[in-house]
Amino acid sequence: MAETKGKLRVRMSDWETDDGLMLLRAWKRDGLTDKEIAHNKLGIYPQTLCDWKAKSPRINEALKKTREEWHKDLETAMYQRALGYHVDESVVEYVYDETGKEFLKTKRISHKYIPPSETMQIFVAKHDIRGHWLDEKTEADKREQEQRIEKLRREAEKTDETQEIKITIEGGDGYAD
Repeated sequence: MAETKGKLRVRMSDWETDDGLMLLRAWKRDGLTDKEIAHNKLGIYPQTLCDWKAKSPRINEALKKTREEWHKDLETAMYQRALGYHVDESVVEYVYDETGKEFLKTKRISHKYIPPSETMQIFVAKHDIRGHWLDEKTEADKREQEQRIEKLRREAEKTDETQEIKITIEGGDGYAD
């Protein structure tokens, strides 16, 4: 970055590097607008960033996706990993002749199956299927559980009032006294 009259001058080329583009993508993924990135992160006017996007396809591409698009991509990848998927993998081998010229020797494409991930299935189920698989109980579930505990407590009190009552709560690790 060049210095002009005590201030740092930000150049477009500084942000066209792999590290610079990675930062731009990260800020966009975090939900910042182009205006916020320009003003708060780069220290430039928003119009300057617009000019950079027009001049540099790499910067334009880095700032293209919105936060919602990043989330959709992540969700798609999670579902793929949870269900398993097929992938084509290509291997290319080159040879060199005596003059050093490169020639294609072989090109193989192998079809692979990536099996489902049980961990990802659990994660997706807990966070997606409309509450059916959540660890958290609804208020109705909690009331029903409290009623069962109270019923067991009353039954135990009828049989022997001197014993400590321990009730294992379904899905939990606590005891009721």
